[in-house]
Amino acid sequence: MDNLVCLLNNTNKDCDFTSKIKSTSYIENHDKKEKINKYCNFLFCLLDNFDLILSNTPEADKSMAFHKRISEILSQIDEENLCEKYKYNTKHIKGNKLQHNILSCSKDKKLNLLSCIYFFNDYYKTHFKIVDMNTNTIFRTSMKDYTDGYLCYDKNFYILNTLPIHFKGALSENTDTCILNEDIKIKNVYQTYLGPISKYKINELKDIATQNNIVIDAKIKKKDLYDKINSQMLNLI
Repeated sequence: MDNLVCLLNNTNKDCDFTSKIKSTSYIENHDKKEKINKYCNFLFCLLDNFDLILSNTPEADKSMAFHKRISEILSQIDEENLCEKYKYNTKHIKGNKLQHNILSCSKDKKLNLLSCIYFFNDYYKTHFKIVDMNTNTIFRTSMKDYTDGYLCYDKNFYILNTLPIHFKGALSENTDTCILNEDIKIKNVYQTYLGPISKYKINELKDIATQNNIVIDAKIKKKDLYDKINSQMLNLI
């Protein structure tokens, strides 16, 4: 955490994202129009909609409160050992690198790192699907069964609880075309319940599935069964 102190001390005091909030847009969702705020920084967008402290802060104090909350979350990653709590695979997500990424994205509106989304999915227990309104594409960012939230982007970022009724976007698993920078290439950033697939015979995997009350098809293929067990056990964390 020491290497973050200098970065925190050097935070640009003029990095005032609140001046970029636009709240005049309306999105028609089903039988009502939903008022939305638009943001130039995706982390400010997430926290202002999901963080109870920041979302209830008076508008004039939001910029200072945002950077304070980022600092508190960075400390929390260490103090509560959140990377271990969330069962991240340290080959893909390490605490000090995650802290650096979050801090960097909080200071630079042009820096949008996918690793930060992975973390805040777990922090807020929400699957933030990235919606590129320019290409009509939806990107999944979590393997867990969290409630969906939509981080949308046109020229700015904004949050929707449901997608507009006119939106006809296609779901994509290929985040390398996502509007966020894919700083982590692998989709599963978690420790897996099972060891390498080569360690198991299919009957052994079926026994493991039965022991954990995982319903499987009699003709399921080994790779599919292996993936299903890992996925089901991941959602028990």
